[in-house]
Amino acid sequence: MPKLIVQLVIVVVALNCKHNLANENLSKENLSKESKRLMVLLPEGSKRAFWQNIISYMNATASNLGIEITVHFFEKPDKNRYQISASVSTLLNNQKQKPDMIVSTFSFLAEDEILNTLNPLEIPLITFNTSIPDNISQIIGQPREKYPYWLAHISPDDISVGSQLAHYLINSIPAKEKNMIGLGGLQFQSTGLSRSLGLRQAAQNNRDTFLVQEVAIDWNAKEAQLKTKVLLNRHKNINIIWAAADNMVEGAIQAISSHFPKLIPGKDIWLGGVDWSTSAVKNIESNKQLVSYGGHFVEGGIAIILLYDYLNGLDFIDDTGVTLKTKLAPMTKDNVEHISKQLLPSKWTKIDFKQFTKTHNPAQKNYDLAIERLLNISTVTKKH
Repeated sequence: MPKLIVQLVIVVVALNCKHNLANENLSKENLSKESKRLMVLLPEGSKRAFWQNIISYMNATASNLGIEITVHFFEKPDKNRYQISASVSTLLNNQKQKPDMIVSTFSFLAEDEILNTLNPLEIPLITFNTSIPDNISQIIGQPREKYPYWLAHISPDDISVGSQLAHYLINSIPAKEKNMIGLGGLQFQSTGLSRSLGLRQAAQNNRDTFLVQEVAIDWNAKEAQLKTKVLLNRHKNINIIWAAADNMVEGAIQAISSHFPKLIPGKDIWLGGVDWSTSAVKNIESNKQLVSYGGHFVEGGIAIILLYDYLNGLDFIDDTGVTLKTKLAPMTKDNVEHISKQLLPSKWTKIDFKQFTKTHNPAQKNYDLAIERLLNISTVTKKH
């Protein structure tokens, strides 16, 4: 097997699945007697904390629904994007049993190659996590058009997230003149590009706000720390730092603490990011970070819920459509204590995911897959 795929196999089987199903008011014809098999394909960077939350939440969802799940990581290709499709083919050919469903991200600008490899296998597929750029969408089309087994795509509304984060920061600080720097993600990736677009739209719509400079960062705290130091030395009177991810906020806070000790986060300068990371919880509690938008790690669980119903003869297309946009929620000082208690994998294993399915709720007309409901969170935060 090529080294391009690093396999981490996590097998979850709900031992009490048959007992639970026996107590449900279900048609026996709709439910398979055997556990369904799910294959998950994620990028190598999935070893980061954010991706570990995705995996843990998917494990909890699959276990509760009696699904066997295996997770495989892709390394970044050394030479070209075609390595990914070759590695996927090798992986699937080495499976003793073909999976019943696949959930995958799109990575390395290889969307068409991944679909060309997977669709002929006639395995239902849902992709998630990153929005699809317009130029790629023109090539691959919408789910179920060129690739009938590609059922749906789920992703955050990243333009809206970037804009909401900026507006929250702008509307929260007392200063009349607001001078902002942006720590954006990589601009050749749809997530970084879209969040930055939202930032610029928000800045243009606020006359008292000046977006002084935005820089691209490879989604890590170390680079954010270095670039924040440069930017704060270059530009004076900066009082807002917008960041495309919470780990960049962490890097910015480290830069301020080390090189600008007279600049107090939450008093002289305000910071916000995306992801609901552990560092964000800590920084919000200590007033160093104003807000973090997040909760989108549940998208993998949403994909499993929809595939579960689909394999039980309940297509979701007339309800959700084929393109689902996740609306992220703000974590602030008002609700950080409540939200942080729900961000533990031990909490997710206690969730009854059957309540979100139509298979187990035949009278349910529409899905309610909001982040707050999926995590049992009551958001209490001020409107901005």
